[in-house]
Amino acid sequence: MRQTEPGRLPMHHGPAPSLATRPWLLKIVLTLAAMLLAFAAVTYQRTAAPGAERPVVDFHAFHVAGTLSLQGRAADSYDAERMERAQKAATGVKVFMPWTYPPPFTLFVAALAALPLGLAYALFTGLTLAFYVAILHRMAGAHLPGVVAAMAPVILLTVLTGQNGFLTGALTGWCLLALTAHRAGAGIPLGLMIIKPHLAAGLALIALQRQRLRIVGRRR
Repeated sequence: MRQTEPGRLPMHHGPAPSLATRPWLLKIVLTLAAMLLAFAAVTYQRTAAPGAERPVVDFHAFHVAGTLSLQGRAADSYDAERMERAQKAATGVKVFMPWTYPPPFTLFVAALAALPLGLAYALFTGLTLAFYVAILHRMAGAHLPGVVAAMAPVILLTVLTGQNGFLTGALTGWCLLALTAHRAGAGIPLGLMIIKPHLAAGLALIALQRQRLRIVGRRR
């Protein structure tokens, strides 16, 4: 080992060890998420007994809209009455979740609807969660376990509902990382945010502002 000079403290590289950097913390949260995902996939796929209360979450609306699209009835997703009837027919529960996503996302969920509900939910939620955690790792580095643990309630809730928060969050993080590194590839995640254009508005303004500042800097 390398000896340090008398009276000099040894140098440490990387973040100081803390609870936020413990790998087991990350493993606990992701294990809980995987267990919840498996349980929900089986529950959503299983046929409910007559008269039994069946859970209906956001992903059911995704699957219904995708099914309508596969049937050549994509426009029905944007009609409140027809969408409500389709959701009732698919879930057996009187519930209405309006479909307000733009056509590009409708095309995306059509691909998911080609699969059984439980499998489609598991693939979509599992893959987007992995994408999200990978982007968080790029941003948080060694402190990823602490970040994921702090966000555990939100992560588990998003897993349970099958919402697209992991996807939009990952695309947002990817775009910000690329903008920070001054990479032209920032336009890829920004373009993919067409699935939720109102969330992309802020990113577009940041991109425009950074380009404006770069041009001003060159003129100087």
